[in-house]
Amino acid sequence: LHLNQPIVAMAATPDGGGYWLAAADGGIFAFGDAPFDGSTGTLHLNQPIVAMAATPDGGGYWLAAADGGIFAFGDAPFDGSAAGTGTLATGLAGLPGGGYQVLSGDGSLRDFGVPAAAGTSVAGWADPLAGAALYAPRPADLTDGIAAALAAGDATTAAALGKIAGQEVGTWLTGGDPTATVAQVAGAAAAAGQVPVLVVYDIPDRDCGGASAGGAADAASYGAFVGQVAAALGGRRAVVVLEPDALAGEDCLAPAEQAAREAMIAAAAGTLTAAGGLVYLDAGHAGWQSAATMADRLSRAGLGAAAGFALDTSGFDTVASEEAYGDTVAAATGGAHYVVDTSRDGLGDDAAGDWCNPPGRALGSPPTTATAHPGVDALLWVKVPGESDGTCGGGPAAGVLWPAYAVGLAQRAAW
Repeated sequence: LHLNQPIVAMAATPDGGGYWLAAADGGIFAFGDAPFDGSTGTLHLNQPIVAMAATPDGGGYWLAAADGGIFAFGDAPFDGSAAGTGTLATGLAGLPGGGYQVLSGDGSLRDFGVPAAAGTSVAGWADPLAGAALYAPRPADLTDGIAAALAAGDATTAAALGKIAGQEVGTWLTGGDPTATVAQVAGAAAAAGQVPVLVVYDIPDRDCGGASAGGAADAASYGAFVGQVAAALGGRRAVVVLEPDALAGEDCLAPAEQAAREAMIAAAAGTLTAAGGLVYLDAGHAGWQSAATMADRLSRAGLGAAAGFALDTSGFDTVASEEAYGDTVAAATGGAHYVVDTSRDGLGDDAAGDWCNPPGRALGSPPTTATAHPGVDALLWVKVPGESDGTCGGGPAAGVLWPAYAVGLAQRAAW
């Protein structure tokens, strides 16, 4: 064969009747009774593949890239990676009890997928956003709003929208074909050496028929949508907040439908992670489900294939309150990391705890990956401040820019 890249790793089947070879670009060659379960040939790799390991039953395998990124194929579970931590990987081994071990160039070992004893944390949970610069996409509704305000001589509204537009807000993917949007945002961010924030929000029965009702028609349609996001991402790094409210709000579904939803989210987490996504499963907020309930739902929904979980998406609760809740959820999930949406939490919840366009709220602290709280990978603006929560309090439809509300948020901000 003509090889595009040199062979860098090899693994044998348990019975010794076959073996795999892995090339630096992630190409896989299977011989004997070794099954071919896939390769990274369709992905853009930030760093070359350096190591390979087979599962104990020989039904799958893992590949490790030089930056510590892990790619799982066949029956090999994805249990986390060291990508983005500055750790350079040189070796990889499957563990008999489940999970795998990454060898670093400095001789240190990092375990992934090893069950933690009560009260302890899994060494595999790391901060993939340490030192990362976030990407500001400047959404069209904000830039158009600024232009319209300036044309009307409304400097106050223009300044408020400009204060928001300059921040690293999330790009929401809510259906249709996301290919062009993801490719443009991921490409621009990669060219700038930055990491964008994407929000996948297309789960069937979305928002349980509420203000943001909709979503994919069924599991197959949802899987196809997620596949389009993954293909467009193409191995480029991006924070992916996966399905706001879907797990915390699944009480509206029958038990079988809840299980189906959790399975869809777990599959999506694996697909998006393999494509370069730093996936954070949305976990509602501190005032919704108990930490124990949320931890169970996250675990069933594929938390092990994700970077962590996300809190207070589109909410108003204070960072301190969400961190207290997040730490409790983390303790129940083996030390999982998390991110918090601070876009509109500058004054916390209103007295009534209203979630839909409550009056008198303020912008929160700007997005950053430099957090002081252990286990918090980033403070993000997942929600685009100024976009309505729904037709409540005089607002337009959910997701539509409401300039007057944006002005209030900006004017009350502490910065």
